Amino acid sequence: MQCQETGKASIHSGLTAEQLKSLQLIWLELLPKLREHPHNQNQSAEDSGLSSVEKAFWKIVLFDHPDSILLRFLRARKFDVSKSCEMLLNALDWRLEEDVESIIEKGETVLNQRLLQDGLTHFHGRDPHGRPIAYVHHWHPKAQSLQELKQYVIWTLETGRLLLDDDKDGKVSAIIDTSGFNMSKVDFSAANFLVSCMEAYYPECLGNLYIVEAPWVFSGFWKMISPLLDPVIKSKIIFCKRKELSNYLEPEQLMEAFGGKDPYKYHYIPPSAEELGTSVSSKEKSQAHEAFWEAGKAFAHVTEKWANNPAKYDQERQDAARDLRKAGLKLQPFIRAPTFYHRIGAIHEKSAL
Repeated sequence: MQCQETGKASIHSGLTAEQLKSLQLIWLELLPKLREHPHNQNQSAEDSGLSSVEKAFWKIVLFDHPDSILLRFLRARKFDVSKSCEMLLNALDWRLEEDVESIIEKGETVLNQRLLQDGLTHFHGRDPHGRPIAYVHHWHPKAQSLQELKQYVIWTLETGRLLLDDDKDGKVSAIIDTSGFNMSKVDFSAANFLVSCMEAYYPECLGNLYIVEAPWVFSGFWKMISPLLDPVIKSKIIFCKRKELSNYLEPEQLMEAFGGKDPYKYHYIPPSAEELGTSVSSKEKSQAHEAFWEAGKAFAHVTEKWANNPAKYDQERQDAARDLRKAGLKLQPFIRAPTFYHRIGAIHEKSAL
């Protein structure tokens, strides 16, 4: 989930007056619910003064603009404020239950190494809209446990966020290679999990989805899975042959194995001993967390005032958003393990401005 800039112009551009009002209203509904959420009753007291659900929310935001996160959920529910708020709160519950932050912090070391080596899903190139392209290959359900696949999917989705450009629409396009597909490789539990992620927990993150070389037997699987898909997601799906992908994607951005001109071949590079041996100062980590929580609380405070009087508090809120981004960027190295894409230079440090 990605924003375009910390300033309001690009994030709010294209919004109608009614949609902007919905954004203001969801903040007024969301912030009290974050503080009073039932999930908080079992939390231990901490110096930050934030509930576990509030922390989960700010961790989603990190260095993005908070409005960009809320707008994803608003768009997914056609700007129905109550439904959007409920969807976001459910997503926060899910992140806590799946321990998403732990997967992000520990990184590739806790994942099934075969999935990484095989490149079940890997990113390379950009579509004509500047979105990262994800290449997805089919998997055998017996090759890994469902839990291992869930962790890998979560890690992949969170890593994909880092590949998004700040000035683009915050979406990823994907190519699913279904050649060699047969019903013995169908994994309904994993498919349902992936559909839930895209629809409920990472809304408005999919650009286009190209299903390539689907054999006739795939039609049976499609009949079972397509009713589960949201009509918006279904409208983004394109069935095609490899040779037809260049009609949708620039050949220079498309791997040769998929009919393009890019000779790139995926080869996983694991973390080095030096990378694994890098120690993190607990004091510095604690200080970075404290600064980030304070920036989150400051943004929330001015946002409640802005929602009731936008003109008066707009500049103060923009400044708070900038401070939150800076704090998120400083915290990131302590809570997010470097990835394969950092090692090959595909992920670059983001600007604080």
